[in-house]
Amino acid sequence: MNGYELSRNWFSFSFDNYKCKTQHTALFFWIVELNNRFGWKKQFSLRTNEALETLSIGNKNTYLSALRDLDEWGFIKIISPSKNQNQACIVEISRIKSDTTLHTTLDTALIQRGNDTAYDTAYDTASSTDPIDKQVNKETIKQGNNETISPDLGNPENLKAEHQKTFGSAGAAKSAKVPTLQEVIDYFDQKGYTEEAARKAFSYYNDPMVESGGRVWKDAKGNTVKNWKQKMIGVWFKPEALKSQLSDKDQERVRKACAWATSTLNSILNTSYTPDEKNTVKAITARLLEGSNHVEFKSVLDKKVKEWKGTDMQKNLQPHILFGEKFTAYLQQPDFESVTDTPKRISISLEPYSR
Repeated sequence: MNGYELSRNWFSFSFDNYKCKTQHTALFFWIVELNNRFGWKKQFSLRTNEALETLSIGNKNTYLSALRDLDEWGFIKIISPSKNQNQACIVEISRIKSDTTLHTTLDTALIQRGNDTAYDTAYDTASSTDPIDKQVNKETIKQGNNETISPDLGNPENLKAEHQKTFGSAGAAKSAKVPTLQEVIDYFDQKGYTEEAARKAFSYYNDPMVESGGRVWKDAKGNTVKNWKQKMIGVWFKPEALKSQLSDKDQERVRKACAWATSTLNSILNTSYTPDEKNTVKAITARLLEGSNHVEFKSVLDKKVKEWKGTDMQKNLQPHILFGEKFTAYLQQPDFESVTDTPKRISISLEPYSR
C-alpha cells in the first residue's frame, strides 16, 4: 500500500466519522512520513516529544488519546507502548486493503462540490463509480477531456495543499464547532457550574463572532477556539463559578464570614460594605471551598489593614479583593509594620464567627 492509498483510506474514513479531529489527521500522516523516511519498515519507533513538537500539540494527553484512537480504528498497531515521554513506542502501519472501485460518501460529496450548479439528479452515475486514476510517478498524465488531474498525493506537500483546498471549510467546521447557548448552559450544569457563568462565557466568544460576521470563536489572542469544551474547562471553570454545593451548615458559615468581613472593614475604614454583595459572597465561598478558615481570613485582614490603611492602597481594602484570587499570597506574606498611625495589632474578635 502506497502513500496515496493510505491517504485515500484515511480521508474516506474521517469524512464519515465525527470523532476524527485535526490531531488524528496530523498524527496519522506524521506516522506515515516517519515510516517513509525509515524505508517503510514494518515496525518503527515513534517518539512522544518529537511528535508533540513537530505537530504543535501542547497537551500530552491529547496526543496519547489520538494515538490510541488510531490503534483502535485499525490504522496503526501499537506494538510496544512507551514507558515515559522520553522513550519511543514501537508502532506499525496497518496495511488495510481497500477496494478503490467502491464509491464512498466522500466521493459523492466531492462530486457535488465540484459542480457549479445544483446537483443534477440525472448525473451519469456510471461515471461516478469509476475508480480515481492515480499517478505512479510525477509525470503529467494527459486526458482526453477537460477534467482536472489530481496531483500526486503520495507527495506530502501536494497532499497538504489538496486537503486544504478540498476540506478547508468543512475541516474547520468539524474541528471548531460553535456551540449554541443551550449547549454551553447544559455543559456547565453537567459539570456543576452556574448558568450565569455559562452565559458570560458564551457571550464573550459569540458576540464578537456575530459582530464581525465570522463563523468560528476566537480567543483573546485571535486564535480559533477549536475545542470549546476544553476552553471552558481551562478558562471559565473557576471556583467562584461553581454552583452552591455547601451544606446548610456551611452556607451559614459563608453568611457569618461575609457579615464579619464587611462589618469589620466598615468599623475600621468607615465604609458601607454589605454582606450580600455578589463579589464578596463569591470570593469568600471560593476560599471556604478551598479549605480556608476564619483564622486565615483574620490574618489577611490584619496584614493588609496594617500595610494599606492611610496609603494610596487603602482603596483595595475591599472584601472581594482581600479574599479573592490573591488570598493565598496575602496569607503567606510576612507581617507588615505600618509607618502610619495604624495600631500594630488590631483586635478582631473571633466570637461573631465561632460556630
